[in-house]
Amino acid sequence: MIGLTKLLCGTATVSEAIKYRSSSGCPTGMLQFSSNTQPIVVWNVTNRCNLSCQHCYLDAQNKDYEQELSFEQAKAFILDLARMEIPVLLFSGGEPLIRPDLFRLARLACEKGVRSVLSTNGVLITKEIAERIKEAGFQYVGVSIDGVQSTHDTFRNLPGAFSKAMRGIRNCLSRYKDWGSVHCYQA
Repeated sequence: MIGLTKLLCGTATVSEAIKYRSSSGCPTGMLQFSSNTQPIVVWNVTNRCNLSCQHCYLDAQNKDYEQELSFEQAKAFILDLARMEIPVLLFSGGEPLIRPDLFRLARLACEKGVRSVLSTNGVLITKEIAERIKEAGFQYVGVSIDGVQSTHDTFRNLPGAFSKAMRGIRNCLSRYKDWGSVHCYQA
C-alpha cells in the first residue's frame, strides 16, 4: 500500500490516524512516533455490497445475507465495545452505507464515547448521504481509490465507479469543511 495521505498531505496514513484517541494529544503528523498502541475495531457491518470488486476478500454481493446482526444485537455489540473503552470503531463491509440502521449505530457509538469512522467505496455518497454521515457523528470517511479511472472502474467492475467515488469524496468534503485536508489512500 502506498500512503498517499502521508506523501501528499504530510500527515499520517488513515490506519495510523484512526488508531489513536483524538484526546491523545499527539499531532496527526506524529502518530507514527506515538507509544499509544490501543487497538481499533474494524467491523464488517454487512456483507452486502453494491459492487463486485475483483479484490473483495468477502466475495460480497448485492443480496441479503443470513445471520447478520439485528439492530438489537449490533447495539449490544457497540455497548460492549464502549465498556471495553475501544478508541475507534471502523464501520466497513461489504458496503456499510447499504445497512439501513448504519447511522443509528454510528450515533450510538459516538454517544458512548467511541470514535466512529467509515470505510466505503464512495459510490453511494450523495449530498444527502454526506449530510447524514456528518449528523451521525462519523469523524473520518475513507474512500478507497484503486488507481486512475480505467483501473478503478475495472477493479470495481462498474463503469463510472471512479467518477461516482470522486463525487462522493467531494460531497463529504462539502459537509466537512472543518476537516482541513483531504485524506486519500490507495488500497
